[in-house]
Amino acid sequence: MLKNQPSITAKFCTFARAHHSNCAKEKIYDDYLAFDFLGKEEYEGIRDSIIKILNDQSWQIPEIETWDEFLDELISPIILTRIKYAEEKLLQFASTKPKIQYVICGAGLDTFAFRNVKENIEIYELDHPNTHAYKLERMKQLEWNIPGNTHYIPIDFEKENVRDTLQKEGFQEETPTFITILGVTYYLERAAVVKMFEAVSKAAKDSFLVFDYMDKALIKEEPVRMQILKEITGAVGEQMKGEMFQEDLLQELAKCGYMAEEVFEARDIQEGLIGKRKLNAYKNINFVTVKRTGT
Repeated sequence: MLKNQPSITAKFCTFARAHHSNCAKEKIYDDYLAFDFLGKEEYEGIRDSIIKILNDQSWQIPEIETWDEFLDELISPIILTRIKYAEEKLLQFASTKPKIQYVICGAGLDTFAFRNVKENIEIYELDHPNTHAYKLERMKQLEWNIPGNTHYIPIDFEKENVRDTLQKEGFQEETPTFITILGVTYYLERAAVVKMFEAVSKAAKDSFLVFDYMDKALIKEEPVRMQILKEITGAVGEQMKGEMFQEDLLQELAKCGYMAEEVFEARDIQEGLIGKRKLNAYKNINFVTVKRTGT
């Protein structure tokens, strides 16, 4: 992340959600507030940045000719499917409990708090102080009233402890909790990822955790798209460096008390979330749901 700047990739993700929600004929996921949150000027600025990237590209993908094809090829297959997967799991979890806590690690410009219709969900949004400050200022400009069940919390995941940070904000470790870590592991070294898992596992005794990650064993299955994606995020100051082997990852989670409920791989994502739409799931990106119970 660039010094004193909000996450550029968080803005790119919101742009992808906004474009899909406004333009797609067959929606995978509808974030109908994403465009409003960015605003016309920011939306067009991000679009122009994408066009510049395409004009300056040193790589070639034959099917990419326009900026929206760029989104569909490189960004949307991850962004749209992982948020749909996570929110469906969240609502399933919330329907089984009288009250739950929802912790979003790396919340970015997520709009769930304003789309949520469930009264039994207490929301904790965690993100880097720069992105956190940008989001609060943008909501102030829009005159959006922060829901009473929502907490916005600044945190540097590589330096601060998730559990300690949450407890300062009134988080209750006895309350069933649903945690998402989406788009975060890509930018952290293995040790930092494991540290984060350890911290969230201690934060709540009864919890589900959903996250996405780059599978190191499958990286060669996506040599072109993944390399381009790394070049793009690196160019905006957000270097992708987090890759893990599935077996190693699940072993580390087991040490934290988490047992695997589901590993959603490329074929699952393609068939279960994308269907017959033109997007193609990344072959090296997996979604994982794990569960922790007891002390």
